[in-house]
Parts: sequence; structure tokens; C-alpha cells
Amino acid sequence: MDNFLSIRWILLGLLIIFKDTQSHSRYTENYIEEDKFLPNFVTLGQKYSIAVGSTVVLPCKINETEHSAHYVLAWKRDIAVLTAGTVKLP
Repeated sequence: MDNFLSIRWILLGLLIIFKDTQSHSRYTENYIEEDKFLPNFVTLGQKYSIAVGSTVVLPCKINETEHSAHYVLAWKRDIAVLTAGTVKLP
């Protein structure tokens, strides 16, 4: 695979959901109560092989919850954060 970068995107492993810095009392009540406010992944993990330097669009859908606005979708590759919300990082 000379010029190909094999990327295995496992959404649960590479997609991180960061909670914003606002605190909400419902998040501190208990784990079971908190669970109903957490977004869940709808998109299944996929494997992509792309040429180095090429652009790839990675699908990611989560279910909308009452508190979805308090989270940011972020893509990571190894320890490097690639995007956070609509911001693409160098």
C-alpha cells in the first residue's frame, strides 16, 4: 500500500463527545437519570482506504436528545484531534 493510508474508523473509539463547560444539575443526580440525556451513535463504524492527501467525508449521526446542544462532536486520529464541532484543527 504505497500511497494509501488505511483508516479504520470505529465511531465509538475515535469519535469523542465532549461535554461543554456549563454544569447542569440533572447531570449530577445519578447515572441512570443522566443516561437519558446522553446522545447515542446512529451511524455504524466503517473502514476507509484513501490516498494520502485526499479528502474523505466521514459520516456521523447521533440521536438528538434534550441536551444535545451541550455536546460537541470531535474526530480523533490516535491522540490528535482532527475536528471539534465545525472547527477543523491543523
